[in-house]
Amino acid sequence: VAYGAAVSACGRGMQWQRSLLLLREMWAQELELNAVLAGAAMYSCELGEQWEQALSVTELLRASSEQPNALALHSAVSACERCAQWPAAMYLLREAEGGIMTRGAETLTYDGLLVACCRRREWGHVLGLIGDMEKMSLQPSTDT
Repeated sequence: VAYGAAVSACGRGMQWQRSLLLLREMWAQELELNAVLAGAAMYSCELGEQWEQALSVTELLRASSEQPNALALHSAVSACERCAQWPAAMYLLREAEGGIMTRGAETLTYDGLLVACCRRREWGHVLGLIGDMEKMSLQPSTDT
């Protein structure tokens, strides 16, 4: 419980290094990692524009036989979007397809990926994502 509170506090305080250190300590001590704790760490990575670290949290979570929840995934995709790393964001989205995301989280995640692809002028991917959204009856937000 103490680790969980500390990871969450570090996440909210944009202390991504400490958040990741605590998460890795938990894993090393074979303490239970869950999607909520991982999400807090990924959120701190998002705010710190540490996309590679956010991806490492998804791998750490999977190594403990867990999957990121929709909000954690959105934070990881947003971290990639902030750093214009659309291929990594696309990989995360494809990994999660048909699984964990709710409709609201799907729209947010696709919007983030659309922004990342637009920044890099990846127009073919933009059109493909919009087509994917149409198939799922999702609408890009007005901000996108």
